[in-house]
Order: sequence, then C-alpha cells, then structure tokens
Amino acid sequence: MISTPRNSSNKISSSGGGTAFLIREPVTQLPTSVPDFSSFESSSVTQQLSHSKLSVFNIYRPPSSSTHSKPFSVLLDDFSFFLSSAATTPHEFIITGDFNIYLDNPTDTLTSQFLFLLSSFNLSQHVHFPTHDKNHILDLVITSSDTLLAPDVCFTHCFTTFLSSPDCLLTQHHSLLQHFTLSGGYTP
Repeated sequence: MISTPRNSSNKISSSGGGTAFLIREPVTQLPTSVPDFSSFESSSVTQQLSHSKLSVFNIYRPPSSSTHSKPFSVLLDDFSFFLSSAATTPHEFIITGDFNIYLDNPTDTLTSQFLFLLSSFNLSQHVHFPTHDKNHILDLVITSSDTLLAPDVCFTHCFTTFLSSPDCLLTQHHSLLQHFTLSGGYTP
C-alpha cells in the first residue's frame, strides 16, 4: 500500500482526505511525482509493464462543505494545469479518484464546465453509475479518448479491508473495481 496523507502543514483538523494505492505485487514501480495543488490532493504511481509503462494518478477533491474546499474556479484552473502535464504523458495513463462533482447531473453548470475541460484534453470519463450512497457519480475513472486500454469499471456495495476482514466498513462511497486490458491482451 502506498499512502499519501493530507498535507499536515494545514493545522485545521478534520476527517477525510489523502490518497492511496493498493498494488498487487509483483510490479516494478518507477519514480514519479505530481505538483501540489490548492484545490485537490493527488498522488501517482508509474508501473513498468513488459512492453510499456502505465501511470495512474489518484485525485481527492474535498467537498464544498469542507474547510479544505476551494472555489470551483480554482479547481478548474488547477485541474487544467494538472491535465496539461498528465494528458501529455508519453505512455498510457489513468486518472481516478473522488472529485466531489455530481457528474450524474449534466445540466449543472459545474458539471458541464468539468466535462468540457475533459473534452478539451481529449479525455473520456468511464463511470456511468452512482458511486455514492446519495446516488451521485462522484468517483471517476478518466483515460485518453484514444487509449489502448479497454476500461471495465464496476463497483461493490461494500469496502472489504485489505486486512482480510469480510466486514463492510462504514463509508459513503462504493469501492470502484477497475480492470484494464491493453491491446494485445495484457492486463496491467
């Protein structure tokens, strides 16, 4: 497990935040980093595959009710800057995480601005079912529109801990299970 906790320099205490990766071994990880942004938290891993590389970016944007939240205009500026780097990655990439944007409401101004931003970078969002207990799409999986990855995204109603516990943890989000196949049949 690779965990990136919320930046501790912010003295405001609250729950939530941070990003993490749970990676099944064996895998060859390459050094990677992402800049800090004020409107969302992020982390990344790059994996060396047999014939290529795969970068995965994990995003957490605090909800508007959070003391860590920034105006939506700041998110659009930050995420545009992030995408200008991530979307030009010279190999396959995936952007995933909790964006706290109601993507199930395409008539919402914020949603349409976010989707326009994705479109302007030739990106596709692959989650088309509610990921939150209030029936909203907040958790996203984003790839290049011309990716060689064939994303298959589904969810569970329960988050099972990686400590082999069969019990469900209390959470407002469904766990997203992401399965990708590269052309040629290789599954990262």
